[in-house]
Amino acid sequence: MPFDNSGNYTPPAGATSAAPGQVIASATWNSIHSDLATALTTLGQCNAINNVNTTQGATIANTSETDLITIALPANLLDVNGNGIRLTAFGTCPATATTKRMRLYFGATVVSDTTAVTINNGAWKLDAIIIRTGATAQIAQGTEFSTQAAGPSTVVSSSTQFGTPAETLANAITVKITGQNGTANANDIVARGLMYEPVNMA
Repeated sequence: MPFDNSGNYTPPAGATSAAPGQVIASATWNSIHSDLATALTTLGQCNAINNVNTTQGATIANTSETDLITIALPANLLDVNGNGIRLTAFGTCPATATTKRMRLYFGATVVSDTTAVTINNGAWKLDAIIIRTGATAQIAQGTEFSTQAAGPSTVVSSSTQFGTPAETLANAITVKITGQNGTANANDIVARGLMYEPVNMA
């Protein structure tokens, strides 16, 4: 793509640069316009409102892992090695003394996981940074944090994990947050939001 993610323009092979005041042929303008449209589309994929999904999702009365919120990452969003995204998911749990487990996925890989923890009337957050190392290779660092209402800052769990997803980045990638009840209670886990944002998109 002649426009990179910083907005710098490199003319296509064989093109000539224009001096101040020089008339540029319409075909050249059409090429520049097309390249600019492509660059703006890529930029929009990292800044548009569809980067955030706040449609609430909750578990039902079972103990199966359940998809709560999903976002489809556009194909080729991470098109250069070193490009990355930050994923963030957050939500709440009601006043039930049962175990809950939340997992954050990048494609088929769990990149952040609370494991089964007892969150009684509290809140949770999972996030991860995904960095491209190849067309089908990535590294991921995930963290999770949860609290409950026994005190203003009562931490239930906090941990980090490292992973190596192997998603094909030329394809669209599904990002999702799931919930799994320890006891078959409806709404024991409520996801309030899921989002992604660019990291080192240069």
